[in-house]
Amino acid sequence: MFAVNENYQLLYTYFDGTKWSDFEDLNFHDIASKPTVIAWGSNRYDIFSIYGRGILYHKAWDGSRWLEWEDLGGNFLKEPVAAASWAEGRIDIVALNRDGGYYYKCQYRSPHFPPSEA
Repeated sequence: MFAVNENYQLLYTYFDGTKWSDFEDLNFHDIASKPTVIAWGSNRYDIFSIYGRGILYHKAWDGSRWLEWEDLGGNFLKEPVAAASWAEGRIDIVALNRDGGYYYKCQYRSPHFPPSEA
């Protein structure tokens, strides 16, 4: 389960079958949008959120550890990111930019998203 506290920090907790863990700080402060979380496979989670200045960030759980935050760039409004997965290893995301356009990016069987095209 994911939560944002009163200091705009993203937190994570899980249930181990017996009890809930303590909340873990995912080191994402000044969060500006509700986080979007999806899973494209067993024990795989991907989180997307907008940072305070409008930059889109991505973080993934690979089954054993949290990977570092990945800066996906942009100048986005503080709206939740739309994300979907329709195949193992595939993620499609859409976010609303400050220029009024919707921007799309996809990742397929790669640990990181490809660079944006101009």
